[in-house]
Amino acid sequence: MVELHYINILVASSKIYVTKSTIPGAGRGVFAKQAIEKNELIEKCPVIVLSKEELFIAAPTLISDYYFSWSERKFSVAIVFGYGSLFNHSKTPAAYFIPDIPSKTILFISLRTIKKGEEIFIDYGEKLVNEKK
Repeated sequence: MVELHYINILVASSKIYVTKSTIPGAGRGVFAKQAIEKNELIEKCPVIVLSKEELFIAAPTLISDYYFSWSERKFSVAIVFGYGSLFNHSKTPAAYFIPDIPSKTILFISLRTIKKGEEIFIDYGEKLVNEKK
């Protein structure tokens, strides 16, 4: 299990890069620049948490395809920076994400060994996937 560290220093991940997704019509995706071991931190991304009012402004726009649920509270979402908003969805993901509320970051962690050059998918969750259809 990945241990959470509450530090204020964020460094861009050297493990990943972004290019055209393997999913037809999906645009960009996140790929492994090197082999990534199971339970390895892939990237730690800073976020900006939207207020309820900001969410209602953002919801009908393209930005709604890129925000993440932030907490258990209704209407709580965050805009993710770094490459975090560019991971594509799969029901058989290679990684998962953990919102780290105190540090206002999201951690992306590998579920299994990921090969160099492989596109890294996360599971958006049933509710979010249905909302985006």
